[in-house]
Amino acid sequence: NELLIFQIAVCMTAQTGVIPPGVFSESIAWGLAYNLPDKPEDLKYVLKSKHILKRRQRRELYGKMETIMNSMGYDGKSCILRALCEARYRFLPSEDDLLNHVLKIVFQ
Repeated sequence: NELLIFQIAVCMTAQTGVIPPGVFSESIAWGLAYNLPDKPEDLKYVLKSKHILKRRQRRELYGKMETIMNSMGYDGKSCILRALCEARYRFLPSEDDLLNHVLKIVFQ
């Protein structure tokens, strides 16, 4: 059984407060993988209403993100709920970079 896989990863690096700067850094990496449908009968749900499909996809994405954050010792559900609440105020139209676009798509 062959699967098509779509992967996305987000990596963040922050400078630690050591002297000289640039010697040490701390990073966090998260990754997600989705099995893409490879048979026409798997695509039947695409013909349904778009808002139902988007809601289902976001629910699956948030569930996977919650699992990853829980495994890292964070309260994944509260982190996601907070991100959803703050997304409206965090993403400004003037910020035009790839990471900002991805996060805006996921949380708005």
